Amino acid sequence: GTYYYYVRGVQADGHDFWSAPMWITYNLTGCTAPASPVAGNNGPLCPGATLNLTASTVAGATYSWTGPLGFSSTDQNPSITNVQPNQAGTYSVVAIDAGCPSIPATTAVVVRNPSVTISAPPSLCPTSVGVASVPDAGTGATYAWTVTNGTIQSGQGTRFLTFGSGASGTVDVGVTIQYPESCSAVGSAQVQVDTGCVVSTSYFTLTPCRVFDTRDPDGPLGGPFLSPGQVRSFTLPGTCSIPPSAISVSGNITVTQPTAPGFLRLFPGDSLPPGSSTINFSPGQTRANNLILGLASDGSGTINVENGSTGTAHTLFDVNGYFGPGGTGPSVNQLLIRINEVDADQASTDTAEFLELVAPAGTSLTNILAVFHNGSSAFTVAGYRAHDLTGQSFPATPLTGGTKSILVLGPAGLVNYTPQPYNALYSTGWPASNAIQNANVNEADGILVAYDQNANGTYDDGVDLIIDKYAYVQSGGTDGGSATNAGFKAIYGSTGSTYATIDTTSTSMGKNTDNLPAATGATWNYTTDNVNSLAQTPGAINPGQTNGL
Repeated sequence: GTYYYYVRGVQADGHDFWSAPMWITYNLTGCTAPASPVAGNNGPLCPGATLNLTASTVAGATYSWTGPLGFSSTDQNPSITNVQPNQAGTYSVVAIDAGCPSIPATTAVVVRNPSVTISAPPSLCPTSVGVASVPDAGTGATYAWTVTNGTIQSGQGTRFLTFGSGASGTVDVGVTIQYPESCSAVGSAQVQVDTGCVVSTSYFTLTPCRVFDTRDPDGPLGGPFLSPGQVRSFTLPGTCSIPPSAISVSGNITVTQPTAPGFLRLFPGDSLPPGSSTINFSPGQTRANNLILGLASDGSGTINVENGSTGTAHTLFDVNGYFGPGGTGPSVNQLLIRINEVDADQASTDTAEFLELVAPAGTSLTNILAVFHNGSSAFTVAGYRAHDLTGQSFPATPLTGGTKSILVLGPAGLVNYTPQPYNALYSTGWPASNAIQNANVNEADGILVAYDQNANGTYDDGVDLIIDKYAYVQSGGTDGGSATNAGFKAIYGSTGSTYATIDTTSTSMGKNTDNLPAATGATWNYTTDNVNSLAQTPGAINPGQTNGL
């Protein structure tokens, strides 16, 4: 007959392994091999249970079992009590009739291990995101994770866990696997927080989306209104495509229907309130402001909104992007570039028009565009002129006592500009005269600063990210000017409240004086309020500003 042989090896830990079958044919006179039995077992098993091995009946035959750790038995259906994980493996049985063995039959025995090894990174940067995993425990197994000095962000109940790390120390990751056999396995891992590393983050654009609005029905992202002095928390991840890995968000905060003067302060959910307000308001006023806001670093992704008023107020927040690990995009500092002063018209020669920008000192201008739009029927998305500022940067020296510096786009020899360590004049491609169009009563003009996502040197609406913008119309214009192009309004807004008003009868310019106290009545939120006939200060702070801008 033909006989099958297996080579069995035993490892140091007691686990065995078997080779593929080898067969040899013997011509044994008078020996006929019996049928091979069918082998089975009652696993998977928990440690300590009884393993029952089974072999189907072969008439007239006896049985010979072999298995891990030198196991052997001549019973047809032997048992092993108090079975342990090192007794798992392949068990083999042959039926023997008149001294002739059958082809061996095998069965694989699974004994659950009470411990499990977690695969996790050895270290993470502060407040960053990592992934832990365990081997597949099979059908019916459940996974319960715990994280200390960090947060579970996704994957609870699965074998893959995404978690956020704390700011320092050690993140303890644990898992309990529950098997259908009513036993469990536990595992743990420690991930060190490396305070010396820097999280590599990039900016990701989002389709503009309203995250919360207290005018909506009551709920986590809806009403009621903010009560006097109230600090309310909002959770952002999971809303408007903001992922759990988001570190900060960019967007626009609006306050509306306030019943008393005051301010809003926005800050991360696990931080103390800042010393300055985010936006100031008067009774009945609606105001908006762009901002970049960090999320709570404890992994909850929350922000707090404080109503610094003796009255009630409604607030709403629209998001347009977020910072998170990986990818490419503008830096945090690039998103802080702001239009600080614009001279759009002069009484006579128009030879000293300029655009003044502020940003954290040393900010790179790679892929930053300054784009000038005509709001008339001649409007084009690309603008009547655009300056690709790649290769430039803001001066590395900040204003005394501050953190920001100034870049002026204007003609060489600009009137009233005085070179300082904290400012720079960029004149490349700037026209000697009539550089900035001055709008009229019936149509507005505008300027925006954008991040050039596809690095083609041209502003592409819907692709490139608008960082700041300023639209203006002459005195007497309403709704941004009745002849203002619809494409222009799609970028700068569709109502007159989004436009500044300039007066061409004298030197006129838009001024960012948003840091003035609200009581002066001279605040300006980049796009609102009539600010005219102020002294030109290219390269210097504006009236009412401090060196902190």
